[in-house]
Amino acid sequence: MFNVRVVGTVPLNSRTINFRYYFTDFVTTGRTSAAAMPIRTKGKIPQSWPSGARYTRGGNLPAGTPAHSPS
Repeated sequence: MFNVRVVGTVPLNSRTINFRYYFTDFVTTGRTSAAAMPIRTKGKIPQSWPSGARYTRGGNLPAGTPAHSPS
């Protein structure tokens, strides 16, 4: 179990939304392989205007986070 908090910011005079994910309070019970399982997040925008708007995703992984291939 863990908690995730997402903080979204929009720079002044920009159309960019930056999301920062904070994962905290990891708890394990018993012996599992959960610590080796990656946590994948992907912010979704439920509706956009105009309908032809395009999105790009990118950014840097937090320090110490192993890279993994997207699924």
